[in-house]
Amino acid sequence: SSSSLSLLLVRACRSDWGWAGHGATALGMGQFLHRGCIIRGGEVQETLAKIRRIAFDKTGTLTKGATSLIKIENDDASQEEVLQRAASLEQHSEHALAHGIISAARERNLRLTNPKRVQAFPGSGILGYVEGDLVAVGRGEWIREQGLNLPSTLSERLLNYENSGQTAVCVGWSGKVNGLLLLDDLLLPEARATVQALRSLKLQTLLLTGDLPAVAQRIAESAGIEEWQAGFSPEEKSNFLAQWSKRNGCVAMVGDGLNDGPVLASAEVGIAVGTATDLARETADLVLPKGGLNLLPWVITLARAVRRTILTNLLWAFGYNVVAITLAVFGLLQPILAAGLMAGSSLLVVFNSLRLEQFTDQAVDFTP
Repeated sequence: SSSSLSLLLVRACRSDWGWAGHGATALGMGQFLHRGCIIRGGEVQETLAKIRRIAFDKTGTLTKGATSLIKIENDDASQEEVLQRAASLEQHSEHALAHGIISAARERNLRLTNPKRVQAFPGSGILGYVEGDLVAVGRGEWIREQGLNLPSTLSERLLNYENSGQTAVCVGWSGKVNGLLLLDDLLLPEARATVQALRSLKLQTLLLTGDLPAVAQRIAESAGIEEWQAGFSPEEKSNFLAQWSKRNGCVAMVGDGLNDGPVLASAEVGIAVGTATDLARETADLVLPKGGLNLLPWVITLARAVRRTILTNLLWAFGYNVVAITLAVFGLLQPILAAGLMAGSSLLVVFNSLRLEQFTDQAVDFTP
């Protein structure tokens, strides 16, 4: 009868709708995994497709994260003592700057001691007792907040470094700053090409960093990023990201370090690069493989392709089956033809989804 045939077609329509979404989503997930990306679920793909703005952390994300010690400025202490105390304390930090300081100390064969009662202040500095003295290592502004006096000679040099966009870390104990460590972190060779590709996808870019404004401006200009915000603690980054999202819509955040965990969790989509700390990887919705920053435009493009495929499948399944059901209700559709329509509808949805397997535009090109 026409009523039973209609019911059968309705069930077929429901089956097509299921395939329209689940099939495309599963194939998209397979593409992510094939490229070494870890994604938390189909919902992340859907949200990625809606992203129109993307924010970056600086150190270890856009830069190599392997900082090098360029120069040591000292006052009332030897350069070796300044570096030795800073490196001893930084053994308890996972920040990229800490690795640069420790590496420099080991290259000079300095003996590192085990500090006591270490307390980290994410995005600002670190405190702890080294050989009985309370040592502070961190940004100039934070060092002043700890009540340490900054000698005029070091203060002038620190200001010059900050104004030129260089990273300088203060090291102090016994109530005063005893030295400055000048560090440098180079931009990743693929960073600029990646940002350009994202902008070609109509994505607005932002740099969020705890560094000084001059440093943020230098890196943002080198990478081609449109907007930057500097001097932010992790909490301030999260708050700013929430406000930016409220004003502008769906936002993704890309980061790598321990300090990025709360920020990645607060974004609509948190993306961790392959060198990320365990906490950043656990809190991120998507983890790129090591050295995979240039996969980011491909990730966004794939998510958009999956969403487009799902919408196309739904539109086809709805229109195709509405016509078939209408014909069945009025008795204008023979059972054998209805069976053919049912099979044809499902096959078209499946084949349209399978096109995602040919999605091979993997990464942007860049010149190292």
